Amino acid sequence: HIQKYLATTLKTKSRAEKKNILTMLRVFFKFLYLKGHSKRRLDLAVTNLTIYKRAALPSYLTPDEIERLLQAPDQHTESGRRDYAMLLLMARYGTRLLSTKWLKLKDIDWDKKTITFPALKSGKDVIVPLLPEVARALLNYIKKDRGTNELPELFLTVRHRGTGGK
Repeated sequence: HIQKYLATTLKTKSRAEKKNILTMLRVFFKFLYLKGHSKRRLDLAVTNLTIYKRAALPSYLTPDEIERLLQAPDQHTESGRRDYAMLLLMARYGTRLLSTKWLKLKDIDWDKKTITFPALKSGKDVIVPLLPEVARALLNYIKKDRGTNELPELFLTVRHRGTGGK
């Protein structure tokens, strides 16, 4: 709900307004958690956005385009389940391909229901709630296709699965 709210609310706001809204929401949700009014760290759902001063051209897909993209992988195949899980991560969390590609199994905390995206540019890891839809897709891929391969990376190529290839 928080991500959906942000996606619709921030669309028409200026750069400064976007930063203010994100900061206020993050502080408010942390306050609720610290005072015991919320059992969950909702502030973690308010992800940091890098908002560039001269980002005039839109560089995003519409919600309909995202849903069509998510329907593209054939989830009856190994590569389709892997691709779907990767696309879902990028679609739901707004991560880049490299952040998704470099995820390791240890970055998913199933008990706390969080995913840690290692820092690429900012120097700070980003911890987000593990959405149920994403958890299902990841478990489906891990159980059916990734298996018990000892490589630390979450996503492996289908061609080299089990042979040490990444």
